[in-house]
Amino acid sequence: MKKTLLISAAIIALGMQVQAVETNTKEIRTANWAEMVGGQWMDISGASSVNAQGEIFVTHAANTFPDKNEFNFADTKFTGSGLSDGPNGSPDFGLYKISQDGKLIMAIHSDRGYFHHSSSPMTATSDGGCIVAFKQRLIENTDYDNGKNIMLRIYTTADPNYVYSIEEPNLQKEDGWVYKGYVVKFDKDGKVQWRRNISTDTKKIIDGQGYERSCSNMFDFEDIQQGPDGSFYVLGKYARPMTIEGAPKEFIPDNIPSNWDYDFVQHAAGDMFLTKYDAQGNYQWTLTHKDGSLVANEGVKKMVLDNEAIYIMGHFKGEAGQSTTFGDKSLTIPTSDIQHQFFMKINFADNVNATDDNIKIEYAKVLEVAKNQGGKKAIKPMFISVSDNKLMIGGGIQGVLKDNGKEILRNDMNFYHGYMFTANKADGTVLVGREFFPYNGISEVESVHLAGDSIYVSGYTLSNSGWTYSIDKETLATGKFYQTFTGGNCTLQSAVAYQNKITVFGRGRNKPFGVQGIASEKIDPGQDQSAPEYKSWEVLIANFTFEGIKYEDAGVENMEKVPEFTAYASRGCINVVSAEPCQVYVHSVFGALLKSEQVGIGTTAIEMPKGFYIVNGKKVIVY
Repeated sequence: MKKTLLISAAIIALGMQVQAVETNTKEIRTANWAEMVGGQWMDISGASSVNAQGEIFVTHAANTFPDKNEFNFADTKFTGSGLSDGPNGSPDFGLYKISQDGKLIMAIHSDRGYFHHSSSPMTATSDGGCIVAFKQRLIENTDYDNGKNIMLRIYTTADPNYVYSIEEPNLQKEDGWVYKGYVVKFDKDGKVQWRRNISTDTKKIIDGQGYERSCSNMFDFEDIQQGPDGSFYVLGKYARPMTIEGAPKEFIPDNIPSNWDYDFVQHAAGDMFLTKYDAQGNYQWTLTHKDGSLVANEGVKKMVLDNEAIYIMGHFKGEAGQSTTFGDKSLTIPTSDIQHQFFMKINFADNVNATDDNIKIEYAKVLEVAKNQGGKKAIKPMFISVSDNKLMIGGGIQGVLKDNGKEILRNDMNFYHGYMFTANKADGTVLVGREFFPYNGISEVESVHLAGDSIYVSGYTLSNSGWTYSIDKETLATGKFYQTFTGGNCTLQSAVAYQNKITVFGRGRNKPFGVQGIASEKIDPGQDQSAPEYKSWEVLIANFTFEGIKYEDAGVENMEKVPEFTAYASRGCINVVSAEPCQVYVHSVFGALLKSEQVGIGTTAIEMPKGFYIVNGKKVIVY
C-alpha cells in the first residue's frame, strides 16, 4: 500500500533557511521475521546492539511474581525468582542473542536480583559476547535474611550447569533502596569473563525538609561501548561520593546545589563520569569535570565511538553564566532554569597515556534550548551516531534549538516532537537540523542508521504503530516512511541495523501486533489477567530489509561479492578500484558502519583517518 504526499518543508542549515520539497511516500513493509518476548509488566526492551557478524543482542526486565514467575523469548521459557508479591514483583534480567534470521542463539537470564533495565546499558563485543553495566538494588528477593545478599544470580542456555552469583554479604539493607553497580563482561556463551564494581556512598542524609533519606541511588549508568583497540568505556552520572574498583581515588561530586532536596527523580542533579577499562578489565582512567564547576545537572545520555574518537552527548542545566570544565574545555549555561544540549569529542590519539588528571578534550559544544511561541522549552536527547564524517544527534524537543543564537530547528507545539541534527565530527560545526512530528507523530527519535544515501530514523510515536523514516543524509528531507507494525496498543521504541536489514523493537500492551507477512499467532501478546498487578505484556522484535542497497551481504562477512573489487590504503584515504559501479561500505573492526558510498568504474579515493577498517569484507589499514 502506498500513499504519496507533497509537503514543502523548511530545512534550517547553519542558521539559514533552505527550502526543500519533501516527497513523502508512505509504505507498509513486509517483515522477514517477527518474534515476541514476554513476561509480567514487560512492555519495553532495555538495551539493544548488533555485532560485526550480524548477531542481535537485546536485554529486558521481566517482573515475576510468586505464582507467575516465567518469561520467554518466542517459545523458549525461563524461570525468574518470583519472590516478591509487591506491585512491581521481582524484576529479573533477560538477555537474548539472536541471529539475523530470528533464531535464538543463546540467552542469559536471572532468578535473583532486582534488575533496572533503564539504567543498565549493554553492547555487543568483538568476540561474539557482550558487556553489561548492571544497576542492581538490594531488596527482599536477594536472600538477605540468609546473609547471602545475592545482588544477581544468572544462568546461560549455552551451559545448563553454569551459575554465576554476585553476593554482597556485608552490604547493609537500607529501606530497600541500596544500589550497586557492576560492569560484567560475558563471552560468546554467556559466561562471565570478568566483573568490576562501581558504587556510590550509601550513608543516609537529612534532606532540606529534615527527613532522613537513603541516597545510594544517586548514580546511573547511561551507556557502555567497546573501543577499536578492545578497551571498554562506561558512561554515567553520580551525585554521591563514588568508588570505582581499581581507581586510585574516590570521586567526589562538587557541583551539587547547596539547597538540593535529594529528589533524584523530580530534581535531577549530578556530575558526568566516563570510565575506561582495557580489554581485560583493568582500570585506566575516569573523566569527570574539573573541581569548582557549578552546573547543577550534567545529564549525560549516550556516546558513540569510531576509529578516531569518543563522542558524548546529553543535556545540562544550571544558572545562566555557570560553567563546567572537562579537560581544558568549558561549557557555559546560556539561560537559567532549562536544560540545554551539549556534545563533546575525546580523541584517542591525544589520550594514549592519559590519567584521571590529564584527559584531553578535542572540543565541547553547547546548543541553547529557547522558548517556543507557546512558552514551552524542554529537551530529551536520546541518541548519538557517527557515520560519513558526520555526527547525528537527536531525541525529543519542545521549543527552539539554537547554535550561537542561530536557529537550527523548532517545535512550536505544546508537546514533544522528535528532532535530529547533523554536525561535522571533526570540529562540531552544526550542519542541518529538523523536527519529525508532522507526519506520524514521532515524539522521540531514538535511533538512526545510515544506509546508501539515506538515514533511517526510528523512534517513539503516538500512532499505535511503528514507523521508520528514510531521510536524505544531506538535507534531512523525508523521502519515504515505512509502517513496520500496527496495534500492540503501543509503539516502536528503538532499532538496530546490520548491512541492509533493520530490526525494530516495539512496545506492546494486551493487544495483538500486526506485522505484514507474519502469521498472527506468532505476534499475539498474552491477555490481561484478572488481577491488575498481573499483566502479560510483551515486546515485539521484527526484522525488515532496506530498499535500494545494491549488495545485500556487502560488509564484514562478504569477501567476494563485488566482482573485480580492490581496496588498498594510502596516506589518509582508502582507494577503491572497481570494474563497475557499486556500493562501498566502510566498517570499523567491530562492525560499526562508518561510511557508505556509491563509487563508479575505476579508482575512487575515500578519505578516512588513521585506523584499521573493513571495506566490503576486505581489511585495510590507513596510515
